[in-house]
Amino acid sequence: YMLAKERGDSVHAAMAVWGGGKRLHGLGQKQEGLQIALNAVATMKHTDYDHKNHELANLYAILAKMYCMDGKYDDSLRMSKEQERYVELSKESPSQEWYRRNLMRTYTIRLEIVAKMGRLAEADSIYVKYGITPECDPLCGDAVLSYYRLRGMNDQSMQFLNAAIKNLREDGDTLGRNMLRLITDKG
Repeated sequence: YMLAKERGDSVHAAMAVWGGGKRLHGLGQKQEGLQIALNAVATMKHTDYDHKNHELANLYAILAKMYCMDGKYDDSLRMSKEQERYVELSKESPSQEWYRRNLMRTYTIRLEIVAKMGRLAEADSIYVKYGITPECDPLCGDAVLSYYRLRGMNDQSMQFLNAAIKNLREDGDTLGRNMLRLITDKG
């Protein structure tokens, strides 16, 4: 943050502030953390740089998850719609893979939100319509697992977890945080 401020780099200063807000939220100071994160996003909206829309879509994805974890589903859904808006604005980016993955992330997170709201028919429709699959994305993996749990889709949960564990083992990660988390989820 200090280096970005020193160089007049408002984009990276806002990103640093965003990280602080996310950290506060994770430490239990939820309202203060969310407010700081929202202020950082507002600052970033008024900047101009190459990957702005892609970055804002990612930040809105995390905000949607933060609100969802807090049980604030209406706010979470609102963040998900902002996420979708910025994904669509980034459609013309040099990488169509970015666009495709961000679109999948949008609908996967929305799947979890509406399922937790008790709108299971809508969640089922999203799952089928967008062909939701757990990509190599922690936010998507968590959201799909949450949906699977709510729908009692234990076989699909185990298939996903086994595949994710296999991938980590192939990467040589047998003791890392991700592996421990997957094993805990499997248990």
